[in-house]
Amino acid sequence: MTIKCYQSKAPDKILEGIDNIQSLDNLWIDIIAPNREEEKAVETRFGIDIINEYEMRALEDSSRFYEENGHLYIGVSIPSRLTKTPENQIGHKRSYLGFVLTPRTLISFHETPLRALEVGKNRASTRIIGAKTATDALLLIIEAIIERQSELLARIGIELDVVSLPAIADRRILKAEPRLRKLGALGANLALSRDCLVDLGRAINFLLQKATEHGIDAKKLKSFLLDISTLQRQCEAQSNDLTFLLDATLGLVGARQSRALNFMAVVTLLFAPATLISSIFGMNFGHWDFLNTPHGLQYALIAMGGSAILVLAIAKYARLF
Repeated sequence: MTIKCYQSKAPDKILEGIDNIQSLDNLWIDIIAPNREEEKAVETRFGIDIINEYEMRALEDSSRFYEENGHLYIGVSIPSRLTKTPENQIGHKRSYLGFVLTPRTLISFHETPLRALEVGKNRASTRIIGAKTATDALLLIIEAIIERQSELLARIGIELDVVSLPAIADRRILKAEPRLRKLGALGANLALSRDCLVDLGRAINFLLQKATEHGIDAKKLKSFLLDISTLQRQCEAQSNDLTFLLDATLGLVGARQSRALNFMAVVTLLFAPATLISSIFGMNFGHWDFLNTPHGLQYALIAMGGSAILVLAIAKYARLF
């Protein structure tokens, strides 16, 4: 487990360790993969009940947002980054992030490291410098999560452009398989981001109901809702693009397979009459005089070749290839 404490006097300075949770100056405490003993220590110190990721998975979506003893509890799903796949693609999995907003301190807890909760000056990271209260820290983290989803959707859009119709319209069927895998991975990432945006929207609507009571900036929350709405429309548009590309890829694969089967059918028809003629000339019937003619070989070859040409002409006329 890792406990990171950020204090109001130096919010960009990280203090690690369970001993630091006793300070009254803690602005935000970030807890990563806590064990039961450490959970108990934090719960006793702040008088709260930490709901870990496994418990949060069992909760209904509406049960992740509630108030108890003056503390606000919020739980959202969020994409967390995996290691690179063999195809050198970045994958994500569903993780859960919980918040407890106390009057003086914001407490967050999650099982896997999350880039949005890294403190820094970059976009899609928590820019906690300047935060004065726990609610300020919560708003900055929500802003970082929204920007992280924007970054993820932008990357998905770029990769969708790579797997566009000009790229997949080549003659080699085997190349369709890695593209289908990539489209599947993009679809999974898109679903994770969509669910995260839905959870964030619910969390912000919950915070709007408690804004006056807990001193939360309602104007900023409403601006977050506008950003989320924009990202959801982008997510929906990318989902439509993904479906179109998937259908187009499968359609092209089917068309190429159909052409290959047509070609094999023509080849089969091409040799079928010739095989029949060669079988006739190979019969051992002595009373058939034309089988004993000195020019029988030439007659057989001419008949075989002529039948093949006739079948080829018929197939060409019928546009079988």
